[in-house]
Amino acid sequence: MVTPQAQTHADGVEAPASIVDALLARAREQGSRSAFTVVESERRTLALGSAELLERSLAAAAALKEQGLRRGDRLLICLPTSVDLLVAIYGTLLAGGVCVPIYPPQAREGLRRWKEQVRAIALVAQPCGAVTSAAARLHMAATLELCGEDLFTLTPAQLEGAGTERPQLPLPEDLAFIQFTSGTTTQPRGVSVSHASLAANMRALLAVMALGPGDVSVSWLPPYHDMGLVGHIFVPMLGRIHQHLMPPQVLLRTPLRWLELVTRAEATQTTAPNFAYSMCARRIAKSDRSRLDLSSLRWALNGSELVLAETLDEFAQTFAPCGFRREAFRPVYGLAEATLAATFSPEGGG
Repeated sequence: MVTPQAQTHADGVEAPASIVDALLARAREQGSRSAFTVVESERRTLALGSAELLERSLAAAAALKEQGLRRGDRLLICLPTSVDLLVAIYGTLLAGGVCVPIYPPQAREGLRRWKEQVRAIALVAQPCGAVTSAAARLHMAATLELCGEDLFTLTPAQLEGAGTERPQLPLPEDLAFIQFTSGTTTQPRGVSVSHASLAANMRALLAVMALGPGDVSVSWLPPYHDMGLVGHIFVPMLGRIHQHLMPPQVLLRTPLRWLELVTRAEATQTTAPNFAYSMCARRIAKSDRSRLDLSSLRWALNGSELVLAETLDEFAQTFAPCGFRREAFRPVYGLAEATLAATFSPEGGG
């Protein structure tokens, strides 16, 4: 059994020294409680406790090591929002690897562009392999072959049943993940984030928002960039927050589903870019709004793009009858180079 490392802060409270330590500590202390609830599709929702996540992630770590992954090796993770994605991310970290999350292919007409981006990322990141869906495996394998290396390509099913692996506790300077830009305007560029930087920004986020056990978070954000990855996959683990995840496509098809999930989960925190709040205010019918209850929200973060005052006003006025308080809005600014958050408006200021 590996003992999680902890750091003592000025307030005398111990906090896990890394995201790996946070998972180990939470699995030991809150193993049976739901850590994540994942809406994988219209008909499939899965709950995952931290002990089960640790067990499955250790099996994934063992499978990755059998394939040759070593401490510090980079691994492309190309999966939709799912339990499999969580297992692949935490399994990579438990094996001492570095996560490189990338978008899965979205549509047949975009496949050529996706392959170009994957190849560009692989040439920079120099991964040892990739984990991707069964549907995308052949495309991924063919793309990685063009990089001229002997790289493996696994599916989530191949991360199971390989036994367990002793967790690799990271050093502060070890990399946790590399985030690449979308590549829509130029070649994808990567930002390398160390375990020390990740832990420091997570602790700052939890402190400024006063979040912790008892809080419930909802997110549909893509888990391949910092706001979705750090804010809603890593921060909830450290803060012992119950995190609900849903795919971005659900929000884009039916904005109502996001606020229905906030209502059902009695969420205290959610995050979205400005456009999503505008979309909800303009596209959710009054008859549908009547069954929403947003009174539980303490934090409605608005970031990743320009925050418009008229959007805040429109959303607040539209959903005031649903219990939404304008003071819950928190315009925020961040950037991958800072791990995630850079500035926050203070609680109570609106």
